[in-house]
Amino acid sequence: MPEKISTDFNDLTPEQQDFILNYICDNFEPIKNINYSRTAYGLKALFTRDYFFVTQEQFAEAMRRAGYKVVPFGTNGNSCFNISNRSLHLKKR
Repeated sequence: MPEKISTDFNDLTPEQQDFILNYICDNFEPIKNINYSRTAYGLKALFTRDYFFVTQEQFAEAMRRAGYKVVPFGTNGNSCFNISNRSLHLKKR
């Protein structure tokens, strides 16, 4: 039986939690409105490729804890945020 992957932010180590929160603060810029062109699934995929694996739910919770608005998007547990397309994380892509 395959191992179930946790989607709970608290299951990340304290070091991983600090890293992703610092990464969000250093690499994203808030805006007033929700940016529906960037989703938790896509953003977590970019983060995972460069750092360590997180689920879209863990990424969304990190964004919430970093002070961003989190809005459900679609039917698969995805979310969108109030982030600028000019954010450093997105410019690197």
